[in-house]
Amino acid sequence: MSLDNATFDRFVTAVFGPGPSAGRHRDVGSLLDGRDHLSVVDCYARLFGAAGLLLRPYTDPQVAGGIAFLIDPGCSDYPFALKDAEVPLEERVRCVDALELLFRDVFAARSSPELPREGTGARAAIDQACFMFFDRLPLHGEPPDPPLDTAMLALLGRLLKIEHRAVRESALHGLGHWALAYPPEVEAIVDRFLAEATSIDPALSRYARDAAAGAVE
Repeated sequence: MSLDNATFDRFVTAVFGPGPSAGRHRDVGSLLDGRDHLSVVDCYARLFGAAGLLLRPYTDPQVAGGIAFLIDPGCSDYPFALKDAEVPLEERVRCVDALELLFRDVFAARSSPELPREGTGARAAIDQACFMFFDRLPLHGEPPDPPLDTAMLALLGRLLKIEHRAVRESALHGLGHWALAYPPEVEAIVDRFLAEATSIDPALSRYARDAAAGAVE
């Protein structure tokens, strides 16, 4: 069952608002604990799909911390809802597809065009959140879930079409992890990116080749 609008607004505030991480766990838990995984996936899809607007009031560090909480299994169990086969596939794919808007409207707007690992201060927080997104998200094609895996690989391919260095590097980082489970598919995505994209510098080209080989850090 979907969260009503008032509860969803409280969820967004609980995830991204000010306060210690312990408070985030408590406040989000009071809203999501006990709900089925379909409700969690729907909540994520609503947030990611409208992230450009919903996250506008929050600072870069708040956005970075909130996103890490939502997708990192070290922070919560909620992202595992995307792996639950009892949640209808179309709902899980809807959530995956919504990530394109998160990257286009939030990360491309807030992240530095420089290499994420070279930033400092508040800017580094959002850059790191972007770069590590698909490392933290517990979807890497193992165990296989072919329909969802296809949606994830298609998403990563679309992100490479966004002309922003941090977004592209994040997608390549993700593809590097997916290369272990889907080597031919990842190689084809990278080859297409290198053949079609313009203004790719040598460092990004090398990183793309490393990603195709599954050799990313």
